[in-house]
Amino acid sequence: MIDPLRQLKSALISSEPPPDAKTFALSGQPNLVYSVGRFLASWAQAGSFGPDQAVLLRQALRWSPSSSLLVGIKPPDDPDFLRCLDNAEISWSPMGQLRVKPFVPLWLNESPACDAPPKNELLMKAFPPKRTWSPWAIANGARWRRRRQLGSRFKPRRDRHG
Repeated sequence: MIDPLRQLKSALISSEPPPDAKTFALSGQPNLVYSVGRFLASWAQAGSFGPDQAVLLRQALRWSPSSSLLVGIKPPDDPDFLRCLDNAEISWSPMGQLRVKPFVPLWLNESPACDAPPKNELLMKAFPPKRTWSPWAIANGARWRRRRQLGSRFKPRRDRHG
């Protein structure tokens, strides 16, 4: 997929996905190319635009740089199509502008939107390494050593019978 927004725009203008959309190879990275490809492939496989495709279109628009897309034409007069867009909270203006507001449910209490594009972050930030010294051991003055720290001085216990 060369330009995902151009391909999305042409599919919406023609009211059908591209003929090769079923065979799109989705990238491994969750980004704009991935979300547009996933939307177009889903639309091609379903054969019609439904609620699932509306949610995927919403995701593609949210992951675009401005959360909007100027299609340049009026929305189709299909009531099912417009209902799907409305249920996914996608607005299509008479001037041909598709807009999506960030999804912030009431129970999030003014937190950031939960449908923003994913960010690549290091896993170590979320899960710090395990402590080698426990607070209990430090408080009680215990001296813990690992096998590696003991090196060759470490001799495993032998069975009484062996």
